[in-house]
Amino acid sequence: KIDKSQDLVGTANYAPTYFFRVASNVDNASIYLNGENTFKLTPDRLSVSVDDVIKNGGYTITIQKEGYTTNEKYLIVNLATLGATSFQLSDQT
Repeated sequence: KIDKSQDLVGTANYAPTYFFRVASNVDNASIYLNGENTFKLTPDRLSVSVDDVIKNGGYTITIQKEGYTTNEKYLIVNLATLGATSFQLSDQT
């Protein structure tokens, strides 16, 4: 499959994207970005456009799984945060 986004490089419609991996010590935890369900489960990769990074600067990532405490982090997305972020979930007992 050809990636048509490369056709937009250098145009006003080109929006580069940051990717980062979200993992937790418990697989299949739901990933939320700024309170909205991404419908992705850990471990997985999230992407945000550079335009959104410039506009928002940071993002709250929340990890939830039934039977475990919810964990969230505020990330300022830049070259230093590219790569991965990891979460620890604890039993609710």
